[in-house]
Amino acid sequence: MNPFDLRGPEFLVFYLLFTLLTLLALHLWRRAAEAGPFPPQDVTDPYLYACLQGGSREAIKAAVMTLIDRNALAVDDIRIKLSDNPALHTSSVAMEQDLLNHFAISPDKLYELLKEAEYRNPCIQYQARLREQKLLPDDAIIEARRWRIAAAILVLAGVAIIKICVALARGHTNIGFLVLLTIIAIVLAFKVGAPRRTQLGDAYLDNARALFSGLREKVNPADADLLWMAALFGIAAVPSAYYLRELARPPAGQGIGYDWLDWGGGGGDSGGGGDSSGCSGGCGGGGGCGGGCGGGCGGCGG
Repeated sequence: MNPFDLRGPEFLVFYLLFTLLTLLALHLWRRAAEAGPFPPQDVTDPYLYACLQGGSREAIKAAVMTLIDRNALAVDDIRIKLSDNPALHTSSVAMEQDLLNHFAISPDKLYELLKEAEYRNPCIQYQARLREQKLLPDDAIIEARRWRIAAAILVLAGVAIIKICVALARGHTNIGFLVLLTIIAIVLAFKVGAPRRTQLGDAYLDNARALFSGLREKVNPADADLLWMAALFGIAAVPSAYYLRELARPPAGQGIGYDWLDWGGGGGDSGGGGDSSGCSGGCGGGGGCGGGCGGGCGGCGG
């Protein structure tokens, strides 16, 4: 049976299932293409994992949390400043010393600091190292993602356009639901085809999380344990850092500018707390969004 001869509601159901299969194929294609030799598991630098887990902004938040816990930094209303103890204002860790130098100039609001997180030298070095190890997409991976996403969009849009042409030729103009579903399918293709981490990066982070899985069970974790919790699971995993989440939240209308749609690069440098794996967990997110539009099956006459 020719699917383009289906009536409007029936074709929308068909297109929804077709979209899910296309997104699943895109997801599996990306996973297979981005698999590779597993790099050595370096568990000496939590800030590297913070960058991998949530981007430069998450690494900055983890470092600020650590320096506050160490009494090297202090919170003054909504600003962060150096503490009153100069002996604590040095660190052998490049990320921490960079922040201490920043706050030595003047107190600053955390959400303002996060706006320039990806431009800070330690973060640039971490990002470069992660891309070199294929844990984050490098230029070659980004280019390959673009071609895969383009292929998926061509298929999704092509099927929709053919059906729209058939419907219009038969005198039907109720194509709104199909157009909406096609737009959602294309957006999901970007999200599924270009998560922030590579498949290898997801596996690398998951392996580190397994190694440190016992951290969450500790009753009184040490400062180093809290840092690893923030690095591997996000700042939201550290209950005592609730104040930091408030300081990192910009006032209404002053968003940090997260990339919600990216042409193959995986959304740039994500700043969200917790796991920022995008659609790397599978195409289940496609089912949720697609199902929400599929419920409106009444358009696109056959």
